[in-house]
Amino acid sequence: AITAEAAAQAKADGPVDSTLKLVGRVYTLAYAVQERQAKTVSEAFDVSVRTAGVWIAKAKAAGYIETGEDNG
Repeated sequence: AITAEAAAQAKADGPVDSTLKLVGRVYTLAYAVQERQAKTVSEAFDVSVRTAGVWIAKAKAAGYIETGEDNG
């Protein structure tokens, strides 16, 4: 879904707009193939599951994640 370089840069940058867009892409792909989204984001960006959860929430709030479900 994303390159190792892009993931490393996103981790270094933290939850800025460009990172949240990538989080949205990884999350949406994980959702589509029925993987655990937070775990997948955590592994993709080499961050804790808790950090992944925060980034996912920020990406949802910014409109970068749409799954078709109304679950926040």
